[in-house]
Parts: sequence; C-alpha cells; structure tokens
Amino acid sequence: MDNKFGRIVFGIVLGLSASICLIAVFHWAGWVASERPDSYHYTQLITRCLGPAFIAGYLLLAGLLGLLLRHPAGIALGMIVPFPVAAAIEISQDKSNHNLLPFEMMISWGPAAVLAFFAAWLGCTLRNRVSGREEPPRCRLIPALGRS
Repeated sequence: MDNKFGRIVFGIVLGLSASICLIAVFHWAGWVASERPDSYHYTQLITRCLGPAFIAGYLLLAGLLGLLLRHPAGIALGMIVPFPVAAAIEISQDKSNHNLLPFEMMISWGPAAVLAFFAAWLGCTLRNRVSGREEPPRCRLIPALGRS
C-alpha cells in the first residue's frame, strides 16, 4: 500500500530542514548582508542571505530533494515555511509589522515556492529519465493528480 500522505509530509519536513540548514550555513560562513536596524529581526535572518549564491543553493537543494522524492509540491511547501513562520512571529510581537503582507506573499513567498517546486520537479523528472525504466513513475505536480 502506498502512503501518499506520509511521503508528502516527509517532503515538507525535508524541505524545511534543507532551507533552515542553508540559512544556517550562510550565517555561519558570514555570507550575509549587514543587519538593518528595524523591527524585522526574524525575517532578516532569511532576507540577509538572499543573493545569487543563496538562490543557487536553494535550487540545488530543491533539485536534490526532488531526486529523492516524488512530491515536488511537498518539497516546495517545506522550503518556504521559514518565510511565513518568521513573519508570524514578528506580527505576534508587533501588530504594525508586515502590514503589506499580501504583497510580501506575492513578491517573495510566491517566487520562492515556484522556484523550489520547479527545481524539485526537475530533479524528480531527471531521476525518472535516468532510472532506465520503460514507464517511469510520474512526478506529480499536485499529489492528488496522477498515479504513482
């Protein structure tokens, strides 16, 4: 029996772990911009890392996770979880923070999710093509669609 829900949750957990590790590596190595003196302390932990190297690492990690799992949507969801969690913590501390949240979602969270999804789907598709099976299992764009 195929445990689809378990694999999706596993993808979310691996995606979350990968993005947190990537952020931690960038902070540990000192590859972050200087901190700005505003009240967005938690989201700055993420945004100070942003740059070409971080985006390349983000895509590489999503692609590698896509090689391992068949649910790019779970991986992408897990990889963007730090963004809304950091924003939620800041909003709970000060209600005036993130008053343009819908625009933040469109400008940063949306593209991050789309990039992670595309890289994970590409990794999944690459794994299927390299495996040499006549009919490789499909990488599901949305877990409810398609079979295996």
